[in-house]
Amino acid sequence: MRLVSKAVMAILVIGAAVALGASRGADTRGAGLRPASAVGPGSAAGAAGVTNLLGSATAVMTVTIHNATHVNLTTASVGTQLHPKVTMGGAFGFPTGEVTGYIFDNSACISPAVNKADGMNLALGAADLTTTWIKPTVAGQISFRVTYAGDAIYAARQSPCISFTITKATPSVSLKVHDGSHAEVTSIEFGEVAHPAVTVVSRVGGPTGTVTVSWWTNGTCSGQTGDSSAIANLVAGKADTTYFQPGFDPGSFSFRAHYEGDAGFKPGDSACVKYTVKKADVAFITSIHDSHHVPAKDVALGDPVHPYASLNGLPGMAAPTGEVGVWYYGDADCGKTIGTGAQAVAPQMELLAFETSRPSPATLSWRITYSGDAMYQAKTGPCLAVSWKAPATLSLAAHDAAHASVSSVEVGEDVHFRVKAAGAFVPAPDGEVSVYAFDNATCSGSGMLIANAVLTDGIGHDTVHHFAWDKPGQHSFVADYAGDDNYFGDESPCRTLTVTAATPAATPVATPKPTTKPATTPAPTADPASTPAPDATSGPAASVVPDASAPAPEATNGAGGGTTTGDAATPSPAPTAAPQPAGAASAGSDTWIIVVLLAGILLLLLVIAFLLGRGRRATDSQAATGATATGGAASTAR
Repeated sequence: MRLVSKAVMAILVIGAAVALGASRGADTRGAGLRPASAVGPGSAAGAAGVTNLLGSATAVMTVTIHNATHVNLTTASVGTQLHPKVTMGGAFGFPTGEVTGYIFDNSACISPAVNKADGMNLALGAADLTTTWIKPTVAGQISFRVTYAGDAIYAARQSPCISFTITKATPSVSLKVHDGSHAEVTSIEFGEVAHPAVTVVSRVGGPTGTVTVSWWTNGTCSGQTGDSSAIANLVAGKADTTYFQPGFDPGSFSFRAHYEGDAGFKPGDSACVKYTVKKADVAFITSIHDSHHVPAKDVALGDPVHPYASLNGLPGMAAPTGEVGVWYYGDADCGKTIGTGAQAVAPQMELLAFETSRPSPATLSWRITYSGDAMYQAKTGPCLAVSWKAPATLSLAAHDAAHASVSSVEVGEDVHFRVKAAGAFVPAPDGEVSVYAFDNATCSGSGMLIANAVLTDGIGHDTVHHFAWDKPGQHSFVADYAGDDNYFGDESPCRTLTVTAATPAATPVATPKPTTKPATTPAPTADPASTPAPDATSGPAASVVPDASAPAPEATNGAGGGTTTGDAATPSPAPTAAPQPAGAASAGSDTWIIVVLLAGILLLLLVIAFLLGRGRRATDSQAATGATATGGAASTAR
């Protein structure tokens, strides 16, 4: 019964409230909203107007200030984004309706507000008013207030004024050392200049104001400052103080920048930044001198040598001080130390205390250093090697195909060269030799490189390159040896080679064999009885045939046109030319060609003489026959 009674009472109260609200009408609710909007939540009229709302219950309002990540703050630095959050409650449940936030640039919510957004409806009695925000750029006091429009149960009201403190932000101050081209450096060469470049930044805004830079003659920004720059204004957060260029001498120095701060940012200092001015470079020249104080690299056995150094500072500055050190070594590349020493510096130093020599081929090396001083850099010279060398004697020979030394060859005959380098020490000279040829007998003028050979036990025998000449003449040759670690180079004496014409092949001469004249067979006597009578058909122009064993030369009878026989005389045989040796024509000798031609002409003349004599005898015989026309059977007229 008690529970029912309480429920009934609650219903009655709610019903009465609804009836009261209906009797007042909607205009009264609107009038209650207008004062807050028209006169602002900070005015007295606005405070009085909230009592004219429909609801009579009083809601409880709690306002907190949040940052962008909704963390509750009581103070914030410049650049922090802020907004209010309201939470409401009451005896009759969560209030409903609309709330509006206001932000003021003072601590007492005095109008006008610097920011106000449209109203936001409560949800479960709360509203995070993110549309009403501020991001302060200067330090100081600001304030927040939230108004509630009320609903049917709860009366309209405004929150207390929430005062909020904005503090200055801490900027980041940095400094870099720049050279003349504005590149960041940690060291500069002697004679160059450096200046500081300052940057002041913040993640919550852009600091403004001024900076100054202090300079120390050490690398730690400690003790008394050596100098300070003039005040420099920040431009877009930067100040490149190119006019501030302290420090010229070698050493370590440092800068530190100080930012004076502004309305939104605290003062601040940069870290100490160290930089170095390098020592001046010194002109340091080293070499090895012979006894005549001339730079030496290869010297004769027994000749003394010593190290030399020159040291000069910059014009207009103090001369270098300190000492030079001498290291000498038992090899050619400064690897095996055999002694050291030092002496005070001077502009020119013939270091005779370190003189030495060698009686046999050897190579030693030296290195000279400068210690440096307060103004000048230390220096280390290069490794300096000197070799004591023996003389080498070079000879050159031309070889034929049988490796015999020759001074004369025929056209087309091959030669090659052999070079010998002799020395007094072991091992024998090695390395490479070159052979040059000249088109004269004196090795004068410019020679042509024709062969290279590598010495083995002092011998260079070039059997690869062969040479021959196509015409007679005189040529000369010289060999050049570059030397090695133990021997000086050398040039051979000029070697002359004569090229002669090729000797023609020997031609055998044929000896004529003796000939025996054959015996002459006498002509047989014709037997009249055995001689046949002339054929009647032959007519008076028939020929008389002589004995075949005694032939007579024939002649043509120009008058009668018949053939007659003359006396049985036999002409002498024509002379026979000497036989030419086989192959004589192919030998190409002009002499044998002339001999053959003369023999042919002689033979032709003999043949002509023989024919002329035979014709003459035939004519005489014909004349005799015509004179004895009645000769009987023994003679026949033609």
